[in-house]
Amino acid sequence: MKKKLFVLPARWGLGLCVLAFGLAALVGCGGGDAGTDAEPPPTPPQAPSIAAQPVSATAAAGGTATFSVSASGTAPLAYQWRRDGVHIPGATAATYTTAALAAADNGAAFSVQVSNAAGAVTSGAAVLTVLPARAWAAGQLLESGDTPVEARGEGIDDDGNVTVAFIKTEATRATVYATRGTPGTAGFAPAWSAPVVVDTVPGLTGTAANTEGLRVAVAPTGHAAVLFTRRAPCTATTYSTSGTCTYRYVARYLADGGAGWEAPVLAGDAPGLTSASDVTMRINDRGDIAFIGSGWVRSGTGTFTTRLGTWRRARAAAGFTAQPVLEATVDRDPASLGLDRDGGLLLVAEAAQGGTTDIVVYRGDVAAGFGAQSVLDSLANTASLVAAASGRNGHQAVIWTQNNGVQPRYFAATSETATGAWQVTELAAVATTLNKQVLVVSDTGITTFHDIFRRKMWRRPAAGPWSGETSLPDEAAIPGNDWDCAVARNGDTLCTKTGGFNQNANWSTYDAANNVLVKRPASAAPGDYVLGVDTINRGVGYSFPLLAPNGVGFMSLRNGYDVLPSSALPAGQSRSVSNLWGVVLR
Repeated sequence: MKKKLFVLPARWGLGLCVLAFGLAALVGCGGGDAGTDAEPPPTPPQAPSIAAQPVSATAAAGGTATFSVSASGTAPLAYQWRRDGVHIPGATAATYTTAALAAADNGAAFSVQVSNAAGAVTSGAAVLTVLPARAWAAGQLLESGDTPVEARGEGIDDDGNVTVAFIKTEATRATVYATRGTPGTAGFAPAWSAPVVVDTVPGLTGTAANTEGLRVAVAPTGHAAVLFTRRAPCTATTYSTSGTCTYRYVARYLADGGAGWEAPVLAGDAPGLTSASDVTMRINDRGDIAFIGSGWVRSGTGTFTTRLGTWRRARAAAGFTAQPVLEATVDRDPASLGLDRDGGLLLVAEAAQGGTTDIVVYRGDVAAGFGAQSVLDSLANTASLVAAASGRNGHQAVIWTQNNGVQPRYFAATSETATGAWQVTELAAVATTLNKQVLVVSDTGITTFHDIFRRKMWRRPAAGPWSGETSLPDEAAIPGNDWDCAVARNGDTLCTKTGGFNQNANWSTYDAANNVLVKRPASAAPGDYVLGVDTINRGVGYSFPLLAPNGVGFMSLRNGYDVLPSSALPAGQSRSVSNLWGVVLR
């Protein structure tokens, strides 16, 4: 039997097609009340990623350092800090603070692993630099007696060893003494040699011309030189042929010689030596000596004309060779002298010429002396010398101020060698009142110029351009006229708050490589001061500080104390005769 097919009318077929299309559309769009209640599929968890890496830190020994990281990813995030790749127990937060630091922590690398259910990521490593913990050792009495210490000078070598020279008037003559000290280590007092007489000049018994004639220079290797003056009758070959003349002598100590202080050598007669700015002396690594000061040129029988003079002595030479700077326009104050380890000489001064004042340079060496004059600045306006320096390996730098036609500016000239070409750079605007600028050149040619009063610094890498102006840390208690500062060759700075003869001698040290200030801890014992008590109107008599590249600092004190003021004895124990004290920061 045949099956019958059921055939819809044509109009029904069209209607069913429309219905089918509508149902398909509803299903495809999720239409209907049931579709609006459906939840979207869950978002897969996101693995963590580092948004801000940990940053390297610098801190002093005894302090702490903090490292932090910023990460994103699906919460919760877990943190695990590592030191040199090893997990630190309990360090499981986004921030990690170290325990009290020691020297052994220097160079440690800190990283952090951030993880969640989807994965983990490890940050880059932040390196920790630990600066030595430093504090002032107790002051030590270097010289006492019934006659006062009238003047002193000092210098420091790269190991922190200090040479101090001083004058005492004894038996109608001013005697020059010298003592040498080593900083020692924590827990041990610095060690000082007994003072020895260094002005044993046979047949010359005159008194010192004036105490400001005393100068001390110390080489990085420990060689030392002491310059002093004596008054004695003039001769047919001195700047005057009658009456009493002033003579300069230099005694030398060779750290590698083993024979102590050499007998003083006559450097020349010295007219017009009246102020501390008249003499600048240098001694280098091998023991060569050079100094500049008031010189003379005989202009007739018994008459002379003063000039900026130079004196030099190679290590093996028997005596000094004098070379007056004959240009009459060269100003002997200010003038700056540099001496490198190979005997290269740099003399920078101001010279009035062409209706203005220029910065002039003389170069040479201890064997041949200085060559011809050259001019550094190229502008028509008057220039004023600020500072000049020579590095141990012959790098040279000069800073001066000059109006560039719009405003006063700092200018810098640098040379990569003792005979190379000068590169002149205009650094920055500067106020007309200037003080407390220091220029140093490292062994590798890195040049650092500090405007300490304004808390500004400029730095030039070896054979590179000068950096822009860098501000010292805001918390730096460095600026102001009551802060005296020393800058080591590596650019580190030691500033002591003395106010001349007043105020507590607090201290701050500045690490130039890391732009970090290391201050005396607020909670530290009084031993972290030079003196831990108020010294106003007590005549403590601080010197400017010294600073070695290894961080050892030194100050001398000339005062009337047999016992220095302290927390236990605020008034100290005083007397009417000035004694000499030394204090070491280490």
